[in-house]
Amino acid sequence: MAQLGFAEFGNVDVMFTLTPNTGTSVELITNAKVVPAYFTNLLPNILSVDISTEEISGSIYLYTQTVYNGETYDKCKYEISEVATNELNIRIFMYDEYLTVYCNDILVYSYAFHSIEYTDPITLTLKIKGDTTTISDICWRELSDSREAVYVDYEATTENAIQSIIQQRPIEINPEVGRGMSFTWDATKDEIQASYIKTFSDGEQDNSQLSSDGIVYYANVGVSINEQVAKEVGFITRMYRLSELTVGALTAAGKYQTSALQKRHSLSSEASRIDPRIESRDILILDLIATGTNRHIEERIIVEDVYISLQDGSCRTTVSGRKENG
Repeated sequence: MAQLGFAEFGNVDVMFTLTPNTGTSVELITNAKVVPAYFTNLLPNILSVDISTEEISGSIYLYTQTVYNGETYDKCKYEISEVATNELNIRIFMYDEYLTVYCNDILVYSYAFHSIEYTDPITLTLKIKGDTTTISDICWRELSDSREAVYVDYEATTENAIQSIIQQRPIEINPEVGRGMSFTWDATKDEIQASYIKTFSDGEQDNSQLSSDGIVYYANVGVSINEQVAKEVGFITRMYRLSELTVGALTAAGKYQTSALQKRHSLSSEASRIDPRIESRDILILDLIATGTNRHIEERIIVEDVYISLQDGSCRTTVSGRKENG
């Protein structure tokens, strides 16, 4: 039988836009194992959250249901204003043993489980049931923070403020158009086929961040193993101190290991044309035959730096980055 009180720290934060259609529902299915409120001595059930709309006496209502293994344990309705019936911005947010649902930035549903266990990794599936409807702008926040707010000292510098917010996650900061910045730890943009390539270089260098076996200190202690590093470089241990993380620490350590292996291969290419398509975080695909040796080069570069020059009628685009597959 289930041992009660096994709630683990964790969170799920999913947002999407829903076009309401009576008789149709959208279900978010997770592999989080929960014991419902007011229940004891139960085996943990797989959780899903069901969102639907219904028209009653000329009014539109949003229904939210908490479902365990296909059985509804809790249900709540919220009346939607007329101006909001065309599109609904839905957010499903789970924090530890609590579940909240927002509709157009208004909290419309809240539920507390008896206990919950988050698996690693947590998986999410969106499923439409009934007639056809439209869901768009689906977003699962990779940088989601369980806390409802982050407070930063008004005298803190910008760099310290950013570090306070992102904490110890393996964040990469990339420049955006309009002097903006993007924060990610795994996302890439477009795949771009390289053209007019003049030169290509592949440098291999030692990286002090490499590890095949990482010892991870967070709210618990764990081990993150990267078999590819062990195959290419050998047995290397490294300690990752992620004391401020209570969930996702092993995933974060795995990202550190993958990124370090990718950066072991420093790739660069130079094109004899200006190519304004390329931005940081794009994947530049090279499929070349080297002159003289007839060597076939196939590489995928995660772009980190782009340099465009035009001088005395000579154009070039220089791209540098890391090997996608490590």
